[in-house]
Amino acid sequence: MPDLTEGIAQLTQLLKQDKLIIFAGSGMSVPSGLPTWEGFLENFIVFCEDLTKTYKKHGIDKIFTKELFVDARKNKIKYPGQVASVLKNKFKELPSRLHSNVKDEYTDWFAQSFGPFDHNPYHELIVKSKFQYILTSNYDLLFEAAAKRTGKLYSSLSFHENTALAEALYIEDPAIIHIHGKYNNVKMDNIIFTSDDYFNIIKKKYPAFSFAMHSLLTRYSTLFVGYGASDPHLEDLMEELSQYFDYQKGYKLPKNYLVLPRRKANVVKKEFKKNMGTSIILIDDYNDYNLLLTELSKV
Repeated sequence: MPDLTEGIAQLTQLLKQDKLIIFAGSGMSVPSGLPTWEGFLENFIVFCEDLTKTYKKHGIDKIFTKELFVDARKNKIKYPGQVASVLKNKFKELPSRLHSNVKDEYTDWFAQSFGPFDHNPYHELIVKSKFQYILTSNYDLLFEAAAKRTGKLYSSLSFHENTALAEALYIEDPAIIHIHGKYNNVKMDNIIFTSDDYFNIIKKKYPAFSFAMHSLLTRYSTLFVGYGASDPHLEDLMEELSQYFDYQKGYKLPKNYLVLPRRKANVVKKEFKKNMGTSIILIDDYNDYNLLLTELSKV
C-alpha cells in the first residue's frame, strides 16, 4: 500500500500523461451536508417507516413490518446492498392504488435529500484539475455547480444518455458522468440505488452505457475518492471488471487507486483490491484529501 506521498507522485505522473480520471463517492459531498452511503441508507429506512405510518390503514405495515426495519438496521453496515434491495423490492408488493402516491413521495424524497446543498472545496479542487472525466456515483449536482463557478466546461451526463457519452469519449469532450443518475431526474424504476438496480437497469436496459464505461475504465487509470472500504456500488463495479480482465498475469492494464483511511485498511482488503488491479493509498484522516487534491490540481 503506497503512502500519501508516494501515491501523489504516481498519480501526478499519470495526470501529466492524460492517463488519469477520477471516480468520486459520497465522501466528497459530506462536507456540503450530504450523508455518506451508510447515512443515506438509514435515511431510506426512515422514509420507508414514514410511509408505513402514512398508509397504515391500507395495510402497508404488513409489508414493511417492524421486524424488517429492526433487521435492516442490524445489517445495514455489513450487508448494505442487500438491505437496500430488500426494502426497495417491497414497493412491488404495495396495493396498486398506492403506486402513484408512493412514486411521487419517493421522487420528492430524493429531491429533498440532494437538492438544497452547495458545493465544497473538494468539488472545486477536482473540477480545477486536469481530469478529462469526472465519474461519480452521487446523485447531487455539486460538481456541475463547482464547474460553473470556476468557469470550467463539462458536459453533464447520466447513464441513460448512451449516445451522448459515446460522443464525449470519441471527441474527448470533458464530462461529469453520473453512473447512477441525478436527483432531478428520478423515477423509482429508473434510478440506480440498489445492487439489483445496477444489473437490472444498467446491464439490461442500457448495455451501451455499460460498454462505454468499460471502454473508459480500460483506457484510463482511475482514482477512487470518497468511498468507504465496503461501499456496495464500488464493489459491484470493481468485481465486474475483475471478471473481464486478469490483473495477475502481468498485462499492461490501467492501474487503479483507492484512497482509504488507514483505520479501514487491512491485509484482506489489500489482497482483494490487488486482484482487481487496484492499489490502496492510505491517508490518516479525511483532511489528507485536501493535500492530495490540492497537489493534483497543480498539474
